[in-house]
Amino acid sequence: MKIGELCNRVVIYVHEDESVRRVTEIMRRYHVGNVVVTQFGDKEQRPVGMVTDRDVVVEVIAQGVDPDETTAGDIMSEKLLIVREDEEVMDVVEAMRKKGIRRVPVVDVGGSLVGVVALDDLLQLFASGLSAMADIVGTQRYQEARLRA
Repeated sequence: MKIGELCNRVVIYVHEDESVRRVTEIMRRYHVGNVVVTQFGDKEQRPVGMVTDRDVVVEVIAQGVDPDETTAGDIMSEKLLIVREDEEVMDVVEAMRKKGIRRVPVVDVGGSLVGVVALDDLLQLFASGLSAMADIVGTQRYQEARLRA
């Protein structure tokens, strides 16, 4: 399965020069704990960082920094793993594991932001797969008992 089939294509993003106050207002409005930070390309958004609610707490609130004078670009995590939508899910999982990253922007072949995949999305995929496999065991036992009764 390609990661583009799994990623969330409704992406909440902000630009580097957006104030932290505005970033938090956007997070609140859309009920999300992170936003992708982008730069304008010709006609697309290119991911350059990520801001999480934890970044806001640790870098702004705990430091007593003015959220109106601080930008998303000032506090964004630049340790960004970006994957193309045509990459295999397991390859993305391995890259996330190696880098210790829970959220990954997904881009098209031109580098334009098309989605985000989170650890939660992957856990749901694998959990449903494991559940389906566990059902096979029960179904097989039932079929055998019915045929040999």
